[in-house]
Amino acid sequence: MEERTREDIVKEELNDYFRTILEKDYVPFKAEGGHNPRLYDTPKKLVKEMIRYLLPKMVANQPISIRGFLNKSQMVTPRTFYDYQTYGPDYKRAINLLQGIVEEAYHDSLFSINFNGAKFALQCGFKEWIPKEHQIIEQKDFIVNIGNATYNHDKENKDESTGTDISEDEETNGL
Repeated sequence: MEERTREDIVKEELNDYFRTILEKDYVPFKAEGGHNPRLYDTPKKLVKEMIRYLLPKMVANQPISIRGFLNKSQMVTPRTFYDYQTYGPDYKRAINLLQGIVEEAYHDSLFSINFNGAKFALQCGFKEWIPKEHQIIEQKDFIVNIGNATYNHDKENKDESTGTDISEDEETNGL
């Protein structure tokens, strides 16, 4: 029996995950006048592009993201991507499946040493932040517990010149 590579295993998992869309036959979308304003005129083509993005990333254990897919697929804006949800139930299902894969990767990375990016993405719900919303997040106070150490991010007790914690709290020790 031939030994399967990690790439073969991941490819099979992705094909299984998207099987309901990949097994259907679609009539390619054509707009009036014969031109096609969509990059992917069938849900199957969109899913194949998703797999082309995900496969090498997952095989190499590299981070995945919606933005990474947008860059790979040459979609200019997230709006372009999310507009596909309005093109029919299979497009919507494909987008939801990709979001599920990305969200699962974020959840899994919460258990790694470098979890802050995943935590932020999950808290934001994959939103594209406008500057005002980003400022609100940056000004929010929070406490992070890692083992016995506690980091207290409190805007009022920060030395603005150095960014270090200057609070009297013995428990944090300015970690």
